[in-house]
Amino acid sequence: MTHETAYYRLATEALERIEKTLRLPNSSMYRERLPRADLPYATLWPLSMYQSALITAARHDPKRYLPDLQRLQQTLLAYWDDTHHPPGFDAYPKGNDKYYDDNAWIALNYLQMYTLTRDKEWLRWAQEVHRFVWSGWDEQLGGGIYWHQSRKSKNTCSNAPALVSALWLYSLTRTADYLQQAKRIYDWLNAHLQDPEDGLFWDNIQLEGRVDRAKFPYNTALMIQANLWWHRLTRREEYLREALRLAYASEKMWLGRRSKSLEGYAPFVVKLCEAYQQLAQVTEDTRWTVLVERTADFVKTLRSPAGDYPDDWHVEDKREPATSLMALASAACLFGLAAASA
Repeated sequence: MTHETAYYRLATEALERIEKTLRLPNSSMYRERLPRADLPYATLWPLSMYQSALITAARHDPKRYLPDLQRLQQTLLAYWDDTHHPPGFDAYPKGNDKYYDDNAWIALNYLQMYTLTRDKEWLRWAQEVHRFVWSGWDEQLGGGIYWHQSRKSKNTCSNAPALVSALWLYSLTRTADYLQQAKRIYDWLNAHLQDPEDGLFWDNIQLEGRVDRAKFPYNTALMIQANLWWHRLTRREEYLREALRLAYASEKMWLGRRSKSLEGYAPFVVKLCEAYQQLAQVTEDTRWTVLVERTADFVKTLRSPAGDYPDDWHVEDKREPATSLMALASAACLFGLAAASA
C-alpha cells in the first residue's frame, strides 16, 4: 500500500465515523461530540472543519464526496440568518450569535468548492458570506474586523481569512473593492497584530488597545497564504520572502522536539499544514510537504481502536481520543492533505 493510499484510507475512515456516530438519525443535523454535548446540535466552527475535510476528500474522489458537500449545504442553511443585514451564519441555528471568523472560514470553503467544481453557485455563496465578514470592519483601532458581533475585540482569526478570501475573490472577479479590502486588512494586521521579533501573529486586540499576545498556528498560517496570494497576483518576490519567513518561524514555534511534527490544537495545526502545502507548490521545496506527512504520521499514532482522535495533538500532554466532530474532521482533513503530498 502506498503512503497516498494509506493516508486516504485514514481520511475516509474518519469521515465515515462522523456520519455513523455524529449525524442524527433521519436528519441533516450533527452532534458536536459523544457521549455528551452542551447543545443538541453542533456549532458552526466544527461544521466548517467538516466541510473542509469533505473538500479535501473530494479532490481525491469527486464522484463520492461532492454529493456529500451538497448535502452538507442543506445542514448549513439551518444556521443561515437571512433576516440580518447583511445576512450571515449564526454559530447555532436561530441563535442570533454571529462570529466573523466562523463566516470567514466558510467563505474560504465556498471558494475552494467553486475552484473544484466551477459551479457559480458556490462563488455566489462565497461573495455573500464575505460581504457579511467585511461588515465587521470599522475604523476603531485604525481598522480591522471584529471577532464577534458583540464587537469587543479584533482578532487575527477573523482578519486573516477575510484577507485571503478578498484576494481570492479579486483574482476571480477583478472587482477593485476586493483588492482595496485586502490592502487595508493586510496593512492593519501587520501594523497591529504582528510580532516584530519573529513575524508571528498575536491573537487579538481589545477595544481599549490591550493586545493578547498568545500565538496560535492558524493565525500565522493564513498570513502565509495571504502572502502567497499577493505574490501570485503581483509577482513581487518580497511577498514570497515574507511567506517563507513566516513558515520558518512557525516551524520553529510549533514543531515538537520528540514528535518532529507540528503540535497543537487540531484545527489550528491543520490550517498550518494547508499553508505549508501551498508553499511547497510555489517553491517546489519538499521540506514543507515532509512536515505535513510527519504530522499525519504522528496523529495516526493517537488514533483509538474505535477510530477516534484527540482534540489536541501533543506528545508531552497527550489527551484522550474523543468522538468529536472537530477532532475527526481535523484528522480527516490532515490525512487528505498528506495523501495529496505523498
